[in-house]
Amino acid sequence: MHRLFEIFSIFGLLVFAAVLAGVMTMVLLGVAEGEIVEALRLQELPREELRVVFLLILFSLMAGVLEGSLNSPNGLIMCAEAIPYLIAITSRRIMGK
Repeated sequence: MHRLFEIFSIFGLLVFAAVLAGVMTMVLLGVAEGEIVEALRLQELPREELRVVFLLILFSLMAGVLEGSLNSPNGLIMCAEAIPYLIAITSRRIMGK
């Protein structure tokens, strides 16, 4: 029975993280989309792809933090899933192109 509650809590945390990541993406890109595109030099990237990448980054970070703090410390490993997306989105800025 305990295992069932753990599964439901993880599912609830993932749903909460998805909603929170969606709201934060809308707010972040709604307020400062032009500044983010200019600062990261992402003019060639379509706006839909930019939103999806930010959604994936924020979801993996929030889900990892929520699961790591509320369920088990091993959940923080989920935050590492955001690293490839962060590298991909900041690569033009890092390379100086």
